[in-house]
Amino acid sequence: MVNRGAAGVSLTPEGRIIYDYAKRAIRLRKDAKERVLRHNRQESGDIYVSASAIPATHILSHLICRLKQAYHDMHVRMQIHDSEETLQTILNYQAEIGFIGKEPTNKKLVMQRLWKDHLVIAVPCDHPFSKQKAA
Repeated sequence: MVNRGAAGVSLTPEGRIIYDYAKRAIRLRKDAKERVLRHNRQESGDIYVSASAIPATHILSHLICRLKQAYHDMHVRMQIHDSEETLQTILNYQAEIGFIGKEPTNKKLVMQRLWKDHLVIAVPCDHPFSKQKAA
């Protein structure tokens, strides 16, 4: 594969063939790595979400729509349950993430408060409640 002589080392014809293939293999490995990295940057796949009715209806529907616009290959699989059933879907690995309107007490779950909502009552001006001060 190599010739050793007083002038140094040179490749034999067979050595030249092996060398050319080795260079191509290194280039292919580099190309494959770059393609995998590019593929991983393209967000795609399925997200399994469980939510209670109010977050699912009034909050998540808008967020999921925006997510779909940004990541066309992403699919959100939404399940709507009450809060307790939503927690159970998370604990049973039937959903990856859940959204509920109360703090979970189960220590096997991690909770992060996302928003705080305010309940407002609206009545006509002549309604008896209109004269009361807010608590």
